[in-house]
Amino acid sequence: MDKAIYLILAGGRGERLRPLTDNVPKPLVRFRSSGAIIDFTLHNCFQTQTGDMIVLTQYQGDKITDYINSGWHSIFRAQGRNISCLDSKYFTPGEFRGTADAVYKALSSMRRLPEYVFVLASDHIYQMNYHDMLRFHKKHGMAASVGCIACPRHQARRFGILKTDFANPISSFHEKPASLENIVKADEKLYASMGIYVFSTKRLCDYLLKNQNDPSHDFGKNILPAMAKKRDIWAFRFVDENGDNAYWRDVGDLAAYWEASLEQIYGLRNYLQYDLKPDMEKIPIFRDHYVKLQISGRRKIINSKIADSVDIDDAHIENSIVCPGARIENGATVRRSVVMDGAVIKGDSCVIDAVVQPYKEICGSTVGWGACP
Repeated sequence: MDKAIYLILAGGRGERLRPLTDNVPKPLVRFRSSGAIIDFTLHNCFQTQTGDMIVLTQYQGDKITDYINSGWHSIFRAQGRNISCLDSKYFTPGEFRGTADAVYKALSSMRRLPEYVFVLASDHIYQMNYHDMLRFHKKHGMAASVGCIACPRHQARRFGILKTDFANPISSFHEKPASLENIVKADEKLYASMGIYVFSTKRLCDYLLKNQNDPSHDFGKNILPAMAKKRDIWAFRFVDENGDNAYWRDVGDLAAYWEASLEQIYGLRNYLQYDLKPDMEKIPIFRDHYVKLQISGRRKIINSKIADSVDIDDAHIENSIVCPGARIENGATVRRSVVMDGAVIKGDSCVIDAVVQPYKEICGSTVGWGACP
């Protein structure tokens, strides 16, 4: 595994997550009551134990660099590994022209290329041992292997859709198709890309170099369809011990973020099982506190995740997540919601089915599925 490197794509603006991304880049948006979205990908790298990481940044890249240096750098250093950030401002024309261009520039800047390269997103919630995927990739000997899951047909527009029977290479790849006509049959099972790739580096470079002359520079739109056309790419299905979809969520938009957040306090949180060890105490996503039931006077907290440094008066909190610095005042009610950093829920307010953005003050009711006041 030491012949592989991880490139983590963290440069997007996160428009679909606004207003949560107005002041922070998408990878640093809080998830659960502690930590950030990117922590899940970084933790997977940590658990894999070998290989260095490069985080490719662009939008508010300095904040991501500070976040990595303030915590994760020492965590990986203790494993004898290195993590660094590489921002688009160091390249001409000062920005990455797409995901494929970002990886091309990162590889071009290396003195020595690794044998394999993982390309990972920074806005996914899942737990994976990348060793398994690399072993799969080596076995099939293609240019690329793509992590995939079974996908409901109504969600096809959100993902890259690949056509495969798993006995042969992927025959076609379609990025966020408007229609499934001529892609898969009506009774055919649908599979979506997870945005998790492992490549044989030299063969990837051939595709990236050729793509530099094209007007678009995106893995989903350009590189993967080109590989599928040449039958040079294989599908790695991400499943649990029962052969069903393992837990994986793309939290790139508000609705998906809200749903995945609530899954952390309902039963689906059990799909993210971590063997907590002493050297994991510094990892941010493990600093929250699950409260099954707490009653003190008129204060009641039920089935919720509560961060350190929150201020909760005599309030009712149920099936919710409360992030650092938040304040819930006397008489307030919060149900099935995420109260972000520094937000204030004033007395007698009622927040239901909402994501309350950081440092927002709520006076009165905020009700509505996935609302973000």
